[in-house]
Amino acid sequence: MLDFFDEEPTEALGAEEPTESPADAPVEENSADPVEPESGEISKEDTTPAERSFTVERDGKSIEYVIKGDISDEELEDNKLGHLRTINYNEKMNAISQERKQIEEKNEQTDTVLQKLYSQLQYEKDQFDSPEMSELEQYDNDEYKRLVREHRDRVDVYNEASKARQEEIQSKENKRVEEELKKLPDLIPEWLDEKAQEEGIKEIAKDLRSRGATDQDLSFMGSKAYFYQVMHEALKYRKMQENLNSKRDNSPPSSTSPGSTAQEKPEPRGDFEDLWG
Repeated sequence: MLDFFDEEPTEALGAEEPTESPADAPVEENSADPVEPESGEISKEDTTPAERSFTVERDGKSIEYVIKGDISDEELEDNKLGHLRTINYNEKMNAISQERKQIEEKNEQTDTVLQKLYSQLQYEKDQFDSPEMSELEQYDNDEYKRLVREHRDRVDVYNEASKARQEEIQSKENKRVEEELKKLPDLIPEWLDEKAQEEGIKEIAKDLRSRGATDQDLSFMGSKAYFYQVMHEALKYRKMQENLNSKRDNSPPSSTSPGSTAQEKPEPRGDFEDLWG
């Protein structure tokens, strides 16, 4: 009886031991070589820019501001404060602009009413000189006197309102002139002293009056700071030219020794006539 376990199976000639394919080989963890992304792919971490944001509460609304870039907490706070200052400034400027607009509209309405009232009063005045009013005065004197009283009452209202409006305009103009005069020390350093400034203004006014300027002209021109600056520089230049001409006229004639040849002395070059002569 044959025993099948007596003989061990033999391997085929030329057969090789099985080997693992590269694909089946296990991947070692914690490899030292980094895994590079495939060509054409970009990591999102490298392309996403850093940014910080802050929120500002205004009029019950939340406004979020985003700042690109990696900034510190201190820089973020500075940006927030800067935005708040800008918002406050714009709000104040808008409020001032609205207030100024309302005042200008009110002034325009006042001027319009005064103009209409003036025209009405002028018309009534002309009517009192008409033959009809003369006849009314003769036959119904009480009615005529009533119309005269009403006319005079309207005249008083107009005069009072017109006076108040003129005072308001003059006060506003005086304030503007004061603001202009405050600029003078910066424009004219010699006028840092109040007395020097006062004397300088008087000198300019005297010079202009000698040239035919009226008080109305001075009032108009003197309301601008740059006007005083120009006139001050003009007077300084004129004085400088007068001094140069005076020195030239008072200089003694040049003397030459016997036998020497006189050399022509160049004239001083100062005023425009010499420069362009």
